[in-house]
Amino acid sequence: APSYAQGTIDPVEEMAGVISKAESEWGYKIGLHVDCCLGGFLAPFVRLIQEYELPKFDFSVPQVTSISADTHKYGYSPKGTSVLMFSSNKLRRYMYFTAPKWTGGIYATPSMSGSRPGGLIAATWGTMMHMGMEGYMNASRAIMETATIIKKGVSKIQGLEVMGSPELSVVGIRSTNPDLNIYAVGAAMGHDGGHEWELNMLQNPPCLHICCTYIHKGLGPKFVKEIQESVQDVLANKEKYAKNSTVAIYGTTKVVPPSMVGELSKSFIDALFKLPERAQADEEKKDGK
Repeated sequence: APSYAQGTIDPVEEMAGVISKAESEWGYKIGLHVDCCLGGFLAPFVRLIQEYELPKFDFSVPQVTSISADTHKYGYSPKGTSVLMFSSNKLRRYMYFTAPKWTGGIYATPSMSGSRPGGLIAATWGTMMHMGMEGYMNASRAIMETATIIKKGVSKIQGLEVMGSPELSVVGIRSTNPDLNIYAVGAAMGHDGGHEWELNMLQNPPCLHICCTYIHKGLGPKFVKEIQESVQDVLANKEKYAKNSTVAIYGTTKVVPPSMVGELSKSFIDALFKLPERAQADEEKKDGK
């Protein structure tokens, strides 16, 4: 609530109905978790703005048992903290770990992570106190105004289509013209086309999206104008942008041919863990080998 790719909110109430039926007919006890990591500090405030209507996605749906929300996104706190909420204390206790007979003393932790950085938690609390209800409401209103302008503007551009009915800040965009490569449009919106937008390129189906934040306040008309220019640029310069006809790796705007995605992703992670060799074994023991 919403999804990362297209910004749509899953039909939580409909899924809750399926769970309710299973419980009543077969006696199953089924939990329903809502991934609200992206919208956790946006959706609740948007619901309070009269112009927007969101479907139910939270504990107001009785079958919802847990919700996750990232504080570092629209909560504006430093990265490294997140929140997992439960509908009851009983469920929350299943997260706890205790070792009452440990030789190091009685050990208890509320989560799998064990030790956690108190500085980040304090910084998150301070950020939330600084923002306050008014701050979050103002930011949410500005973000939604920008997203609405982009949705309406993109839907009028020939060859482009807004994916689904995004209710919040993420606007997914795909091509409806076989001659228009949506990844090339994304590249044209960046430095390749003389613009400064860094759009996320997505796959299955091929598309891109913009995740509107407070930094985009007032830039809706500029985005619409420049993506229209980018469409015309790509259609007029197909050879220039042909190299961008690839699939995207999640979380980046770097693209590679499809056959290389899995192996390249693993190699990237390998590189993160690789330690520098000790000056090639101290120059192989000063050439003595």
